[in-house]
Amino acid sequence: MYNNNFNFLRLLGAILVIFSHSFYVAGEVYNEPVNAITNGQFEASAFGLSIFFFISGLLVTKSALDSRNVIVFLRKRIYRIYPALVALVLISVFIIGPIFTQLSVFDYFANSDTWKYLYTMTGFRIRMNLPGVFTDNFYNTHSFNASLWSIEVELFLYLSLALFLFLGMLKRKKLFAYIAALVMIICILLLAFKPNTDGNLHRHLNLICIFYLGCFVAVVKLNQQQVLLILFSSAAAYMLFRLINLPNFDPSFLLLPLLSLPVYLFGFSNLIKLWIKKDLSYGLYIFAFPVQQMLFKISSFPISAYGLFYLTLLITTGLAMASWAYIEKPFILMKNKKR
Repeated sequence: MYNNNFNFLRLLGAILVIFSHSFYVAGEVYNEPVNAITNGQFEASAFGLSIFFFISGLLVTKSALDSRNVIVFLRKRIYRIYPALVALVLISVFIIGPIFTQLSVFDYFANSDTWKYLYTMTGFRIRMNLPGVFTDNFYNTHSFNASLWSIEVELFLYLSLALFLFLGMLKRKKLFAYIAALVMIICILLLAFKPNTDGNLHRHLNLICIFYLGCFVAVVKLNQQQVLLILFSSAAAYMLFRLINLPNFDPSFLLLPLLSLPVYLFGFSNLIKLWIKKDLSYGLYIFAFPVQQMLFKISSFPISAYGLFYLTLLITTGLAMASWAYIEKPFILMKNKKR
């Protein structure tokens, strides 16, 4: 179960997201190194989310293939995603919110938005704000936990796999490989020929494409030479199109394999072994942003993005370990017993 590097890679992905968000919360977004190097095209969080979604596509497809039916598959996804998410939302509404709101406690609980935030527990109705909480921090002032938006995307992708499993298409691996390829092609065409697409839609298309690339790899099982060929071809094509500079054509989609496929090579690497039994990445990812906001709010000195990053990582690692031991792991063990 642990004889691969994917837990380490997911941990790295979570750390990259925390790193980027530290610059946003501290109001130093333009000083974020990846943002600065790529002239605003990418941030470290883009690499982190690419790691998450590629691994998710790869491993969740394998999980679906191993499931007896769609009910078993969905139950496994529920046990993995919802326990920690529900705990986080309850802590946010009933502990963090009342402490940090600028409203009176009475007005905070009398506000309908406080109770609407509980919809976030569904994973499909992510709310970005709690009344009066962190409204004067540098980040988008309405955002209490900006990391949670990607959970909604991921859950819809799980449902798409569940549909293919229910229809009997997923276990016909050759057919599903064509389906995954078609999804990627549609996303790529939209990304390539609609460069002025809304930012959120652009981000979603990237993640959908990366997820289905993981799905594709899971059923096709590319060897190392094939992966390296795709990486080289993508890099060469990207540089060529940048030189040609075609109007109304954005070649950035060619960077998607460069963000994702190295994860596949490193995940199963026999040369470097970074096996980690505890998967702390989910806890780090969902708990970090409120911790960053709280640290920035209570700091009595101008805290830098780097200082915020180190403090957040220290505190959130403890929270993630507790979440893993007392919330996530018990449900994972239950999930594995009910295959």
